[in-house]
Amino acid sequence: MSVFQHRRELWPKVYGKIGENVYLHLRESHGRSFPDFQWRRQNILIAKTARSFNTFAEVFSNGTLKLHNVGRNCSGVYTVSAYDANGTVHLKESSHLVVVDPPVVELVACILGVSVLHCAGENGPDAVYEWRVSIQNQGGLNVSSHTGKHVTLDYSTGNISCSLIMGNYRSRSASYSLSCAGSARLVPETQLCVSLGVTVMLVLLCFMTCGISVGVQICRKRQNSSMQKSISEHTPRQTLKQMGYSSRRPHRMPLLSPNEVADEKSEGSGPFLEMTHVLFTVKSDLEKDK
Repeated sequence: MSVFQHRRELWPKVYGKIGENVYLHLRESHGRSFPDFQWRRQNILIAKTARSFNTFAEVFSNGTLKLHNVGRNCSGVYTVSAYDANGTVHLKESSHLVVVDPPVVELVACILGVSVLHCAGENGPDAVYEWRVSIQNQGGLNVSSHTGKHVTLDYSTGNISCSLIMGNYRSRSASYSLSCAGSARLVPETQLCVSLGVTVMLVLLCFMTCGISVGVQICRKRQNSSMQKSISEHTPRQTLKQMGYSSRRPHRMPLLSPNEVADEKSEGSGPFLEMTHVLFTVKSDLEKDK
């Protein structure tokens, strides 16, 4: 923070409303009178006693500066210097002028006869908002007060206004007529926010649903893979054991004699023994040929 900014924070603030006249007074004169007062804004002379350098500023004999029809661009630091007849400065003061917009009552939402209103105005740590509500009830006028930048009312008709208070400055808004009769209604900004919120919620819900579905499919695939792996590990061992094979050393099946083959065939042992009989016959024929 620069030295100028630090000093500006220490200078007393004077608030003015756009479009109105603002008066900057001396604080340390203590009734003393001086023949010449000069007011400067950011080291630029804007007015002096009995003479003005522009149309919107004038200085009174007591040193008060009057600014006509101020706007936002009039905000800034104003410094006054009091001179005696010899041109010596005896007094020097500064004030920080802040020009603010007048507060405006805005309807945020109207839902089932309940109104939510907002006081649009200057923001700041020293800003205070007050509401004045006038309701016609059974032929009488009920007046109530509320504080805060937002207010919620369950009245369907009536008049309401808000005031912005900053130090010694007070500005009141124009009266706003309530007309919230049972039906739900949102101003465009609020409606847009609600629509965006609903859209975001739906998109998040879709992502959650897709994520759950993908997770279930992955779990099922892992379970199926585990089951297939388990079956592939156990099934071959059981088959080899049932077929009579050994994992250490394979056994050679002995050949049966013709009589044993005939006995097995007569007992209906199956096609395996028939094939053994054929092989034994072929072997016998080969031995005879030798």
